[in-house]
Amino acid sequence: MSKLLGHYTNLSALERILQKRELRFGPFDQTNDPFENKNLEFTIRNKVDSDVEYDSSIFIPDGQLKKPFRLLCLSISKTLHYFYKRPRMWSQYADDHRGCCLILDKDALDVQFKSLKIGEAKKSKSIVFYDLDKKENEILLFCRQLGSLRPTQKQIDVIKITDAMYDQRKLILYSKMRD
Repeated sequence: MSKLLGHYTNLSALERILQKRELRFGPFDQTNDPFENKNLEFTIRNKVDSDVEYDSSIFIPDGQLKKPFRLLCLSISKTLHYFYKRPRMWSQYADDHRGCCLILDKDALDVQFKSLKIGEAKKSKSIVFYDLDKKENEILLFCRQLGSLRPTQKQIDVIKITDAMYDQRKLILYSKMRD
């Protein structure tokens, strides 16, 4: 049996999905997960005087690093009844149990995803790893690496940072806390 994917949504979003026959990838900076809403912050050392440090928020406005990323979140199971038994999903994503859960065939969606034409952008898919609470040291190390991207003329190359975030997507995009 093929694996099933569930997409929890509210009724107005369901109407758009059915009219257009497409799922929308939502902006990463508009997610409602507590960690995902947290801005990635790190220390930047001055290029001339390495003893001088700046907080990254001086150079990078809130949410700017997340703007290039768009997400489509789905639950996975081999059985249909799994999707009915997820009160947190119904509460958080399906309008407090007033919405619905679309059930999709994973293999068919994988074929569609693979054929997506997205121009210059990068695409990626993965399961979510629920071990973020154990990855604090990895996040700190990654932020130290970002700190080595020193600004020139009070500018920082945001594209280099978002590329680094994409390279570390398992940690930054696909890791959540157990809750």
